Amino acid sequence: MQFRHKSIHKTSHYQRLLDMHHDYYLTLISIIQGIVFACFIIEVRDIWSNLHNLHVGLNVATMVVVMILAWKEYIIGTTSFSWIPRLPDTILPFSLGVSQVYGCFQVQNTPQFLVALAITGFISFLAYINMYYNASHFEMNIPLLQKTRIFSIINLTSTVCVSVAYILCSIFYTPEHQTMYSLVIFGIILVYMLRSYLYWET
Repeated sequence: MQFRHKSIHKTSHYQRLLDMHHDYYLTLISIIQGIVFACFIIEVRDIWSNLHNLHVGLNVATMVVVMILAWKEYIIGTTSFSWIPRLPDTILPFSLGVSQVYGCFQVQNTPQFLVALAITGFISFLAYINMYYNASHFEMNIPLLQKTRIFSIINLTSTVCVSVAYILCSIFYTPEHQTMYSLVIFGIILVYMLRSYLYWET
């Protein structure tokens, strides 16, 4: 895989735009995830009396992990790499936030919750592609991109696999096994979180 890059001079307007990249993304993702968390708290308050149901509790726990992962992946990704933000860099974080909000309000409805998770995973995949593509155009990102090349492939592949797994679970879902499905949902996201830890800590 060959990385194309632009050599950026320190005093150029490109460098000024690059310097703004981290602040731009940190502010944007913080606002969006703050809205997602507020919606989550509202929903948990409304369904508090149903949290004793194991499948509801597991779905709530899964949503917590999803929010943590979204924050971690965006924050670490955008502080590790630098690029000049484009339109997708605004569309994708907002799209991810919308899918998360939808998931927050579907924690009692496991089939729709699965759909929300699948959509979130697909948008995450597009966000990774966008990050790697943009980062590969700037020289300062090349050493880290080369160091994490294998993990990047694992990262993209695992994101697709998780999304497909959630879609398949939603298709074959049966109400009498809702607790089992919620356990599977939670287990998959925990494995995915482990992948995230190994990827960024290596």
